[in-house]
Amino acid sequence: MTNSDQVTEEAVAELHRRSRRTLAIVIVGMLLIVAFLLASVFRLQGLRQEAEDERDRYKALLDGVRGAEAAPPGERGTILRDVAQQADQSAAARPPQTPLEQLEVPIWYCAGAPDDNRAHALALRARHPAGARQGRPVEVLSAATNAQPIYRLARNEIRYNPAEEDAADRLQRMIRDSSGVDAEKVLTFYPTPGSISVFFCQGATLPPPPPPDPRDTM
Repeated sequence: MTNSDQVTEEAVAELHRRSRRTLAIVIVGMLLIVAFLLASVFRLQGLRQEAEDERDRYKALLDGVRGAEAAPPGERGTILRDVAQQADQSAAARPPQTPLEQLEVPIWYCAGAPDDNRAHALALRARHPAGARQGRPVEVLSAATNAQPIYRLARNEIRYNPAEEDAADRLQRMIRDSSGVDAEKVLTFYPTPGSISVFFCQGATLPPPPPPDPRDTM
């Protein structure tokens, strides 16, 4: 065997070894990506179920209060006691709450809304409402983004996950104290764990919703 043949064989062997290493790295990377996606899907489903359970509990309590208002005076006390007991049970069943200090708080204001929305957003940011990145600037929600079904905001909102309701209550008070305006709490069904979002969009002009697809009525 000549020296050139030996060099060629070594080069080919080295190329095969590199190819096997690269293939092994690609396979491991793909497995990690699949595992991450599966974990994210399961987590999303769990959070969505928690949100739906929380919504059902609140609806049941509200229906109980309305039933007490419509009941004869002699029965209201008993009904309200039952409602209070249900409220205690619901509070005990709530998921563990995440403190506001441990959450990221992105703050947005809508393009096309009155200018005071930007002022309200900056006033809240000046109060440093917690989050790991307190220096994160106030951001603009463009009209094109706000036209999407997931947004369509024309009021002030706090969007939170079930484990962030206490934090949403605190933010609601902070907004009222800093700007004198109210923000509606909205339990989101598109959860972003570790983040609670505030939108100042009061008075934003929204485009009309798209016409229904005729195929949906068939």
